[in-house]
Amino acid sequence: MPVYKVEAYIERCIKSVATQEGIGSAYNLECILVDDCTPDKSMEIAKGAIKPYESIHFICLRNEMNKGRSVACNIGLEYATGEYIMFIDSDDYILPNCLKTFADEIIINPAIDMVVGSTIIKNKTDIKKKRIIGR
Repeated sequence: MPVYKVEAYIERCIKSVATQEGIGSAYNLECILVDDCTPDKSMEIAKGAIKPYESIHFICLRNEMNKGRSVACNIGLEYATGEYIMFIDSDDYILPNCLKTFADEIIINPAIDMVVGSTIIKNKTDIKKKRIIGR
């Protein structure tokens, strides 16, 4: 999860990951936050938001200088220890059954390489649902 200028959103994002339905400690959920030299209090808020969730392994990393979202994601990827990886932007959030839905799909189809879901785009005037298809 790249973190840069997301004071207003980071707590909601972390909570959406940490409170996933049907994902217990057996899943060894890991969440990596990469501070991309955010100039605001995003990381302070994030560190406070992760405290209640002891069953999830949170890792907080910091870039030496702002390098952008893709570099922050790649740094997080280097530290990931899980078999499966999900990327989420820190100004977004996931629905309560997101990880279980993906995990169930992988259990049903163990030869699957990738699970791609839908995204809902909200702005001030419109809500759009986009279906992203991939393999």
